[in-house]
Amino acid sequence: MTDEPDDTEHLTREVRELLSRHGVRSRDLEPRPGEAQRAESDLARIVATRPSPVVRGGTVRRRAEKAFVVLTAAAVLAVALVVIRPFTGSDTATASTPAVLTIRDGGGSVVDHASVAGSDELARLAALAARGTSGTAGAVQLTVRSSWLLATDERTGKAPARSVLVPVNSEQYFQSDGTVRTIERRGSPLDSDGFLTDAQGSWSDVEPTTDETFDGPEEGPDYPASLSKDPSTLAGQLVPDPAECAGGLTVCLVIATSSLHYTYVIPPRLASALLTMLSQRTDIRFAGLTTDRLGRVADAFVAPGTDRTRATIVLVDPATGAFLGSEEVLTKDSGQLRLRAPAVVEFTALQHSRRVPESAVPDTSTTTRY
Repeated sequence: MTDEPDDTEHLTREVRELLSRHGVRSRDLEPRPGEAQRAESDLARIVATRPSPVVRGGTVRRRAEKAFVVLTAAAVLAVALVVIRPFTGSDTATASTPAVLTIRDGGGSVVDHASVAGSDELARLAALAARGTSGTAGAVQLTVRSSWLLATDERTGKAPARSVLVPVNSEQYFQSDGTVRTIERRGSPLDSDGFLTDAQGSWSDVEPTTDETFDGPEEGPDYPASLSKDPSTLAGQLVPDPAECAGGLTVCLVIATSSLHYTYVIPPRLASALLTMLSQRTDIRFAGLTTDRLGRVADAFVAPGTDRTRATIVLVDPATGAFLGSEEVLTKDSGQLRLRAPAVVEFTALQHSRRVPESAVPDTSTTTRY
């Protein structure tokens, strides 16, 4: 038994959310010459990039990706990101997705144990984050993410949709001139049992390594410095119009916080303000300690998801207050995704976030400039 809107309403909402998350506005709807021909091969690159919230600022917008989203919005594929590292989880999730994170020392699901208000623990973490160091003063902001990509082809006739898991590692260099270079490396596709598969699908034509340079967010590389350190003012900057938030204000603030960390190197005072801002949201619950997908000890918080069938998990280092990653968990069965709850439908692990000198950026002769 599923608890979902009817198919038409669901598809309409998903398409609108996808367009918004990729920063598509009315002026973006006209594709540039030649972009339609690249549509099929660009699909995996679009879905491999973490979506950004329906808020302004702090997100990387690939122009090529946005054009493809517009061209293919009516044929949205179900996708999910999960990390490719050993993890401790429950055995209740479906075979095609990773198990839901569990509480350390024999506890159950993180989602099931999120019964305590998160305010006190988030406030403690905010104090720790404020004591952090800014690191080196390099001109380039490097963020590294590790993930699996769940690529799903639409069903044909009576045949069910087919999915494979594609290991992905992403390095992003946000340069001082406002451009962003992203290098993504993909492994061979795996079936839901974890073994290599030769199944053909939308994932088959994607190159194992892509190296692209594109214009970053219009706010530029110094955007974090323009953000207020007052939590209430900061929330207003990140989400100017809460009415636009799918799922409510809290989920938009959580997504905005995640997107900032995935895009920029966040200075200690801003990292602290972001956690304090989240501590003021009464619908964020603290679950306890877990082990994240990279084997790190993490505080786990559970917030609302983008709709009533999902929840969002935020992971923070309990010793330093550093942001570690986020997950989206299906809490009700989904006919559209052909998944039974509970199931992880998105995961992003932040491996590294630091400033590096321009000399650390790989040779530009290998990149494609958009």
